[in-house]
Amino acid sequence: MESKIIKGFLAAIVKFTSFMSAAATIWTFLLMFFMTADVFGRIFLNHPLTGAPELVKVSLVGVVYLHMPYCLWIGRHIRSDLLSSRMGPKLSLAMDVIMYILGAALFAGIFFASWDQMLEAWEIGEYEGEGALRVPTAPIRTILVLGAALTMILYAVRTIEKLANVINGKKET
Repeated sequence: MESKIIKGFLAAIVKFTSFMSAAATIWTFLLMFFMTADVFGRIFLNHPLTGAPELVKVSLVGVVYLHMPYCLWIGRHIRSDLLSSRMGPKLSLAMDVIMYILGAALFAGIFFASWDQMLEAWEIGEYEGEGALRVPTAPIRTILVLGAALTMILYAVRTIEKLANVINGKKET
């Protein structure tokens, strides 16, 4: 039986990841208008928006890592069921557990590899781009670290849920 503290912690993480995903959706929408204005300026006014490539470059990383945890939680990652549909239920379950464990390990690696770079970016005031517009990278590096940490935690939770279903004899839905 799960404790109330664990359930509350998990509910808070899911709510926070939902907020992150909503922020990424708004960010994407604004980025779409920005890119359209840049293209319009390039074609019709012969004057592109200053710093558009730099803003798009850092925005893409931010959007992906804001969406990643919630996308995992609701089960909307791209997945091919070609192999698992041809396997028996036990082998399919084993593959799912391996996938979740590898996912947690991958995002743990991203988290630990990015932590020092994030701290350094804040310390030195790292920027992307030269000239008229310099985009600070520290907020994006922080989003990457946060997104990787939350995705790692949710992969671990999914692994535990899968294993608990096996132990309790519950069928997959």
